[in-house]
Amino acid sequence: MARSLRVAQEYIQKVKSSLQRSGYPSQKAFATEMGRSESTIKNFLKGEPVDYLNFVEFCQKLELD
Repeated sequence: MARSLRVAQEYIQKVKSSLQRSGYPSQKAFATEMGRSESTIKNFLKGEPVDYLNFVEFCQKLELD
């Protein structure tokens, strides 16, 4: 199993739209809700690698497959 995952480039806009649609006014608000650093959220939204468990948790919270 991979230690880290990243959002594929073609899905970054979908992920960002889901963040807004889920009612988070900012990346900082989402980071606070998830109990993660803002830099981790920024990496996730830019398609940079993040820890596997963080990736899965973020996707579940944003109702993404």
